[in-house]
Amino acid sequence: MQKYSAIAVSRGIAIGKSLCVDNKFKITNYRISESEVDKEIERLEAMIAATVEELDKFGSEFKGSSKQSEIITIHKTILKDEEMIENIKKILRQEFVTVEKALELNLESIKTVFSEIKDEYFAARVLDYQDVTNRLQKKLNKNEADQESWKDRVLVAEEITPSQVLEAFKQQTAGLVSIHGSRKSHSAILARSLLLPFVIGLPVSDHEICSFEIIVDGFSGDVIVSPTASIKEKYQQALAEFQADKQELALLAGTDSATKDGKRVPLYCNIEIPEEITALDKLDIDGIGLFRTEFLFLDRLELPDEEEQYAIYSKLAEKLFPKPVVIRTIDLGGDKIAASLIEKEMNPNLGLRGIRLSLKYLDLFKDQLKALLRAAVHGNIKIMFPMVSNVAEILKAKEIIRECEQELKAEGKKFKSNVAVGTMIEIPSAALRAKEISAQCDFLSIGTNDLVQYTLAVDRNNDLVADYYNDIDPAVLYLISKVCSSAHEVGIPVAVCGEMASQEKYTSLLLGLGVDELSTSPANYGEIKKTILQLDMKECEKYAVSLLK
Repeated sequence: MQKYSAIAVSRGIAIGKSLCVDNKFKITNYRISESEVDKEIERLEAMIAATVEELDKFGSEFKGSSKQSEIITIHKTILKDEEMIENIKKILRQEFVTVEKALELNLESIKTVFSEIKDEYFAARVLDYQDVTNRLQKKLNKNEADQESWKDRVLVAEEITPSQVLEAFKQQTAGLVSIHGSRKSHSAILARSLLLPFVIGLPVSDHEICSFEIIVDGFSGDVIVSPTASIKEKYQQALAEFQADKQELALLAGTDSATKDGKRVPLYCNIEIPEEITALDKLDIDGIGLFRTEFLFLDRLELPDEEEQYAIYSKLAEKLFPKPVVIRTIDLGGDKIAASLIEKEMNPNLGLRGIRLSLKYLDLFKDQLKALLRAAVHGNIKIMFPMVSNVAEILKAKEIIRECEQELKAEGKKFKSNVAVGTMIEIPSAALRAKEISAQCDFLSIGTNDLVQYTLAVDRNNDLVADYYNDIDPAVLYLISKVCSSAHEVGIPVAVCGEMASQEKYTSLLLGLGVDELSTSPANYGEIKKTILQLDMKECEKYAVSLLK
């Protein structure tokens, strides 16, 4: 038996024989003559058309699903990217190589660009280009038919692509293991949506664990190769208990989110893309506490206009009505948005990000605000601003909202006035001035991830100082308590939408500090609701006071 420690990115337990898949293509004899270039371009165009058709068919099998449809749409968009296609043709004309080699060279150049992006979420988008390239290579080499069945197997690869996650779900694969990857990649997002156990960062080569019976622990990240009978029995029991827990949590749907002593705690979900709503139907959520709009600005050359955003926001509002949908304006930093928009920054976390970026690029900001004001006609939309550091930023943003209302009126477009406006509290300066900020808002939402990072001066992505990152440092708890008391003086509610809201060990503490609402990840929604039902507010408050001392 051999045990390896990896990183869990999708919860669950998988037990089965491992199956290794290789996403690399060995390309030989790739030199061509100048006279053969046109023929290779024809091959490229034919394969792109065939792959788009294949994705259309694949998409119909996931019709009505959440993230699945979105990923397929993104891959089709990449395939139709004129700039990328032209770059591949340029390689063919200048290098005199086959389409297979041109695809490989094009992918290498894309990887170089993405390697310079520091933000994990955005850097992980390179895997979508890898996935699309793999699809084209497979079409060109006609080798898809020789695939071994994945049913009840544990899929292992150097890096698992989104298409492979979808295929794994279709074939009832037990679990997934990847040598490389990111918890913010589309592959990881899909796995969580499809409830497939998935770990990344395995510290050995994929081929070292091929064809062995293995156990994947999607909670701890452990991967156990050739488990003993007792270990296997232990995990089989844990798997049975996990399945039973899922059924128990499903029964909580329809149960009001309230403590034992009757304190109502609205419980919302955070989402990355609108298609996630379909997967949330069974949870009976109270609404969306955080919709991150950054996805609109990914995998594209042109920024989304007002009409495109309006279509997305209005559809989301209609789906949830009358429940609230809190939509955060773009929270993009210098390393996250198109290079054509802003220059690269030395320290993007302390640079032009969040509301600062929106206030600098008013056309971009106004397009989004107008789309939100129009979409609010169709549902209960609330607007939330990220990375606010002072009252002046809120006042300026509200002034721009009024300008947008006047412009929409002049254009003859329907919109809702007096849309609820709130702000994220992520910066200590905002927390310390929470009363003044609250006076200009309808609600506040604490982003604990950044609040901890900025309060303690700790980069949460830096392993060298990981030990200094402490969610319950007294300074952090003091700020959360101050924000809550300040907001309550003014008469507005406070939510927490950061990672602390998704961890049941912090639920009683947050409620005791005065937090009114929680917005959690979909995967943790049931556990948080179950925890709330077992709490007593007096005990929560006593616990919070003890930690504040």
